[in-house]
Amino acid sequence: MGKKDTKDKIRASKDIKSERITVDEWDGVTIEVRGMNGTARSRVIQAGIDDKGKVLTEKFQFTLMQESCFDDETGEKLFDE
Repeated sequence: MGKKDTKDKIRASKDIKSERITVDEWDGVTIEVRGMNGTARSRVIQAGIDDKGKVLTEKFQFTLMQESCFDDETGEKLFDE
């Protein structure tokens, strides 16, 4: 298998896992929690660290939820900016 074949296989793979969970604290709502791709992870990191390297915990946590929590029925993000 050549390099191009390997790259194509990797890019075509469906390797981001997801799980449906019921959140009792949200009145038993079921949501889909998905792993993140590189772009989403970068958004979380950029939102959660200021220009001096200080961790902005609240922004980090919110952006993490924003990038990984989806409506179980529609597949849309649950939280927007």
